[in-house]
Amino acid sequence: MTNHQLKAIGLTCGIGSLLVGAKQAGFKVVGNIEWRTYYGKPDTQGRTTFGENFGGALFKNRISHLSPQEIERCMELDLAMGHPECGNYSQLNTTNGQRPG
Repeated sequence: MTNHQLKAIGLTCGIGSLLVGAKQAGFKVVGNIEWRTYYGKPDTQGRTTFGENFGGALFKNRISHLSPQEIERCMELDLAMGHPECGNYSQLNTTNGQRPG
């Protein structure tokens, strides 16, 4: 085994909830590509939840928004993880007035 630090990136990971486990397992979280802009909206002091939890990691709305330097940082990833919009696909979604059976 080498001294290679494992690297992870999120794909549609919102504020990074899935990436917390990767971070706890020793992965360096290099960023998140999240098209839902409200997850990256800063508070009145300019902070974001993702930025507070993964300082220095990139947060972009599209892969095409990555600079060449940011693309380089994302090379040799060991893990890419993501999830769909959980509210729309959850078995607990009750917006139609019925609970799952």
